[in-house]
Amino acid sequence: MNDELKIKIRNIQKNIKSLTYAELVVYLKEFESFLIKRLEKDPDDMDAICMLASVELEMRQGEEKAGEEKAIDLLKNYLNRMDTLSDQDRLRLYTNIAFYYFSDYKREEEFGYLKLALAIDENNAIINYALGLYYFDKNDYYHSEKCLKKACDRVDSFRNLFSYGVALFENKKYKDAKEIFNKLLAQYPNRQVIILHLAYCELRLGNEEIAIKMADELIHQKLLYDDIYDDAITYDEIGLIYYELEKYEKFCEIFQDKKKYPFSVANRFDYFYALYILGEMDQFNQIVNDELNELMLYLDNAKQDEVRADFSEEEKQEDILYAKNEIKSFVEEIDKIKTGLKPEAFYYMRPIYDCYLIDCIRHMKV
Repeated sequence: MNDELKIKIRNIQKNIKSLTYAELVVYLKEFESFLIKRLEKDPDDMDAICMLASVELEMRQGEEKAGEEKAIDLLKNYLNRMDTLSDQDRLRLYTNIAFYYFSDYKREEEFGYLKLALAIDENNAIINYALGLYYFDKNDYYHSEKCLKKACDRVDSFRNLFSYGVALFENKKYKDAKEIFNKLLAQYPNRQVIILHLAYCELRLGNEEIAIKMADELIHQKLLYDDIYDDAITYDEIGLIYYELEKYEKFCEIFQDKKKYPFSVANRFDYFYALYILGEMDQFNQIVNDELNELMLYLDNAKQDEVRADFSEEEKQEDILYAKNEIKSFVEEIDKIKTGLKPEAFYYMRPIYDCYLIDCIRHMKV
């Protein structure tokens, strides 16, 4: 990549976070024109074609054809007409195309191109990271773990190690997961998302007092996150440790503090159950009745033609059926609680879903 192209990319990266979308488009269109002129001079310029695809992705808003589709078309056309590409060039193109399919929610197409890239370099950190995410989303934690381990062996970055730890946890390898999260905590002291994951490892290993202590420390902190990885945690995710260990007073305190849980408690059957077990019947009945009244109001509105004037008759009937099913389901859940049946509530660990686009105008290092 020549210096002129690097300078233009750095200029966009320098301003990209502070610009509105409309302001960013001005920069991107200027860069797009520059890239097109380069391709007119040299249609085989891979740096230009890959960056043009990234520009298409950024400018996708409001377009009839999604940026992902345009980017994929550009790279596939380039790939099809180029007879002499090195393995590294093909790996680069396959990986970029795979990411655009990922961004477009076409996971099987993504998988196909990742496998093509893997055939070129089976130990490539980026490819194995991306495959680890693919398998994780398929609940295939065995293969997810294997791929993410390979990614870590090549590059022990935060995203790779953290995601590997999550895969180990989902494979019930809690001791191994704990080791990974402890390694990360040594590198990133006090990072809350790591502490929370360590607390759940301790919980699964039977170290309940340690898990409670870690939860207590987190619950009294202001929750922060790293916007690079968006590793936010929430108070109710911490609280699920209390719920599992039947510390219902501490669990309920979270939902009764609007600063910690500023959302509706509708359908938080774990909270309803905790109130019921604690004998807080006034609160329990008030919340249940309020939610049931909301559902009944929705059903009444669904039956009124003037409220659903823009609905077809078929849509009205579907809406009425939906409302009735919601009421039925809600009443059934409350009846289960009144029999002492504890609703299931789990903290679902998530790997780091980071950009793995090789030629990304936002993230690539130039």
